[in-house]
Amino acid sequence: MTIAWSARNRFTRMVTLVMLAYGVTATSAHAGLITIDDFTDTNATWPIEISLGNDNDGNNEAGVAGVLGGNRSTNLANGTFQSSLDRASVTIAPNVQGGVLDYNSTLFGSSTLTLAYNPDTPFDFSGQGGLVVDFIGFDFPDAGPLQINAFLTSNGQSQMTSVMVADIGSGEVFLDFADLAPFPRGVFTLADVESVVFEFVASAGSDYRIGTISTRVPSPGVLITLGIGALTTQARRRRR
Repeated sequence: MTIAWSARNRFTRMVTLVMLAYGVTATSAHAGLITIDDFTDTNATWPIEISLGNDNDGNNEAGVAGVLGGNRSTNLANGTFQSSLDRASVTIAPNVQGGVLDYNSTLFGSSTLTLAYNPDTPFDFSGQGGLVVDFIGFDFPDAGPLQINAFLTSNGQSQMTSVMVADIGSGEVFLDFADLAPFPRGVFTLADVESVVFEFVASAGSDYRIGTISTRVPSPGVLITLGIGALTTQARRRRR
């Protein structure tokens, strides 16, 4: 029994040390989610809109409440339209449902919405498990999914995580930090994120409404799994 407890204590200490080495701490495990944008404030003129022959429109805002870092850039581009009647537009409406971003397009209109958040001081996403886009509504009558790409830049290096939304209705969409490409230690770090850029690549006829964009904290079980996984990797390397 003593040996078992001793072995368990050694194992626990080893997992803890590996978790610390990988930046997973008790503080990280209990950190709260971070709101990136709740769309409750704007100082720009809306909507922005593109159409046949007018393929780029956007707004740059600074000092926006409810936006992490205060800076938000919104851009519509890469439109595909069949006629001069087709449109794609975006409106940020602070007074609708507590603050929303609305994207609308005609049946034969498609485009890419880019949301960029470039703070004066880098974001600290230590202990966060990924990004969450909360859709209040989503519809795509042209039977095409919505591709979401998120680019995070740290120390000049950009990494991407992405997801495909193929179900109409409402709900949260999770972009997992675990999907970020492996990066050299000390180059890209979630503790020093210089910018976050989202791309929403919509098919023709898509409409969607976003309530909030935030981060999500991994559950304690996920953190322990990360520690054990890292420990197993280290053990394998030693055996080699």
